[in-house]
Amino acid sequence: MVLGTAHVVKHREAPTAQAVTEFRQTLLTDVKQISTSGSAELIVAMEKALVQHDLEYYANSKTMIGSLNTALSEFAMIERQLGKVDDPAKYKATDQSFGLAKNRSKGLPLDEARQAFKSHYARLVNLDKAPLDDLQKKLIEVRKSGLYRAQQQYIARRPIRLALNWPARDAASEGKSGPAPPCLPQAGSKSHKTHYTGLGPV
Repeated sequence: MVLGTAHVVKHREAPTAQAVTEFRQTLLTDVKQISTSGSAELIVAMEKALVQHDLEYYANSKTMIGSLNTALSEFAMIERQLGKVDDPAKYKATDQSFGLAKNRSKGLPLDEARQAFKSHYARLVNLDKAPLDDLQKKLIEVRKSGLYRAQQQYIARRPIRLALNWPARDAASEGKSGPAPPCLPQAGSKSHKTHYTGLGPV
């Protein structure tokens, strides 16, 4: 994975503002490549690595530590669901466990993975409200775009892998049709101003 130890070591040892800027630009390039890779699994792995690094090096309050630990738990859930979504038998069990209308959108379950995608997107939106420099804000925008793509891919893969009559049956019961739209939020609560952007403080 391009987000590796070399990035972390270089950042921690960076003696000048110029070195930090170069590190951030390199990281931004790497994150852009992953975010446009078309792989939900790779995008989720990238976000998980950024959050883990934040937790290890920049978490400085109980609230921040709790938020980041929650994020890691959410990514673990997304990874488990990504492992099921291409197996009709395995994902059908998830589908059946979200049978109530309030737990579905356009015939598809609002499962744990979709809830986790939504939660982390809100976390990034909150982070974008903090006082950050241009590179940090660009990175957050790229991460948000990548997360959106990963979720859209996850949503699209589910009805394809399930039995052909499954989406039509559920859509008919709810008077709806077609795949579910994005469930990513557009706003959230105020973020801790030192929350990690994947770039770290200068």
